Amino acid sequence: MDQAPPTVMPEWFIQRLGLTQQRSESSLYGPQNSMLCYFFPLLRQFIVKPQSKVHVLVNPFEGVSDPNVSLAIAEASFTSDDNIAYIPGDLSITSDGGITMAHASAGYKIPDFIVAKGTHLATNDRSLVVVETKLDDSGNYDMEVIQLEHYMEEIDQHDNNDALLGLLIRGTQVHIFDIAHSGANICQRPGICTINSPEFWDVLRAVAQANWSNYTMVTV
Repeated sequence: MDQAPPTVMPEWFIQRLGLTQQRSESSLYGPQNSMLCYFFPLLRQFIVKPQSKVHVLVNPFEGVSDPNVSLAIAEASFTSDDNIAYIPGDLSITSDGGITMAHASAGYKIPDFIVAKGTHLATNDRSLVVVETKLDDSGNYDMEVIQLEHYMEEIDQHDNNDALLGLLIRGTQVHIFDIAHSGANICQRPGICTINSPEFWDVLRAVAQANWSNYTMVTV
């Protein structure tokens, strides 16, 4: 475990991952959480966050020139990426200085899982993987892709990642998306993997391997 990402999962668990016709989406969460924790172990400073809230970043209208946002927020109006205006009471300042929609405004997105590299501080996690899970493939695929892409774009704005992997899991089918570097376009990988296949595990293992070294918080 300390030397490299794991390569083989127990046979019983492989079969569990491949189960179909589950009764509810929540039935998938336990196996998927265990799978992510297996490839991204705590001993290597990985943390798996189920149902983690990603707050929507907002930007001041043009003309707000005060660089001290904590003062400007009292008088300025702000707008989200969809150009909806929010009054200052709807806003919150994050621990890293970003401006987001407040909790009470429902200004957040909730992917099913985020895998991050972490430290002892909750404000310095570096997100690596975002997962959106669906019970099966009967839903509107295009809308599900848009949902995942919104998660990825918002996380990328927060974290300034070197790279971010997005997984849309529809039952046992996995569609894979990438942001190659911060600010890059989202690209979908060709083909579809199954969740209990070595091909998919290699994708997870590659992300774990690329981030296997200890993560030290950088201060400026």
